[in-house]
Amino acid sequence: MKDFLKKLGSRKFLMALISVISGIMTMANCGDSLIQLICSLILIIVPVIVYIVTEGVLDYTGIGLALDQVIEAVQKYIDSKKEEENEKNNVENTVEEDVTELQEGTLEITENAISFD
Repeated sequence: MKDFLKKLGSRKFLMALISVISGIMTMANCGDSLIQLICSLILIIVPVIVYIVTEGVLDYTGIGLALDQVIEAVQKYIDSKKEEENEKNNVENTVEEDVTELQEGTLEITENAISFD
């Protein structure tokens, strides 16, 4: 699509378009001033339209890339919060299990569980 739009705005294409239009208008016995007016309008309007469309496509592509980056950053943030919550829940579960074992009298203290510095 970008290549097609780029070709539409090229000077070669515009000159070919003007040649065809002026040739058709000459065959239709149009006046020189009318032919000059139409060709001038083509040289003014076509590059402007191509520029606007091209910039729009580039802006749309840039916005899409920026949105992808934002979505990725939000997803990483959500994942990190989930990990923190899981770690917190694991610690709370471990503490609850230790308290239960302590209350039941089945808590075992090993070298790995307690370190003395």
